[in-house]
Amino acid sequence: MAESQSNADIIKEIRTKFVGKWKMVESNNFEAFLKEMDAPFLARKMVSTMKPDCEISIIDDQVRIYMSAMVKSQEFLFRFGETFDQDMPHGKAKLHPTFVDGKIVFDVDPVDSKHKKHKMIREIKDGKLILTLEAGNTVATRIFERA
Repeated sequence: MAESQSNADIIKEIRTKFVGKWKMVESNNFEAFLKEMDAPFLARKMVSTMKPDCEISIIDDQVRIYMSAMVKSQEFLFRFGETFDQDMPHGKAKLHPTFVDGKIVFDVDPVDSKHKKHKMIREIKDGKLILTLEAGNTVATRIFERA
């Protein structure tokens, strides 16, 4: 968590900038990211064609990020600075959420060592929600507009 901001200030900033419903409008290099994550070929092809919706909300002092596509949904419910366990498409992982420079950042550490560490960064640029995914030297972006 950014030391200069209290949790209440962070929640207020997220409520102002991030909260709402978002629809994906663009995806760049996502299949390469999935390949870097060792996703099987058919899964990469299927998942890379999906256009998920995203809903970000505040529940008490927690942030909720809900991603949904035709066949799969995923929910993250968290407090900044508190590590939590999450079922991910590639297995169980420990997520470390922080809020840095106006960005929601997840450092993802797989529980199973055969999977790779990666990072998910959400930020608002020009009124769009940008999800940046980083694994190894591979970077992908998924761009969302308000629904």
